[in-house]
Amino acid sequence: MNDVSDGETLEIICPACETATSKTVAWLKKHDRIKCRCGAVVPLTPHTFDHEIAKTSRAVDTLRRAIDKAAPH
Repeated sequence: MNDVSDGETLEIICPACETATSKTVAWLKKHDRIKCRCGAVVPLTPHTFDHEIAKTSRAVDTLRRAIDKAAPH
């Protein structure tokens, strides 16, 4: 996570109720789990961030397509 600043916010999706909880990168670095409002405890593992990784990947793909369309051919 060297390219992500501590102030950036990521969403953690609860696997039990699918509620999104937003936390800063700084907060996530200091904790190994998060408790959802439904009571489920979500361990902060690489798998926990799959949703954010997929969302970022889609945003990069969209940006890349927009740049390709705008580039002179």
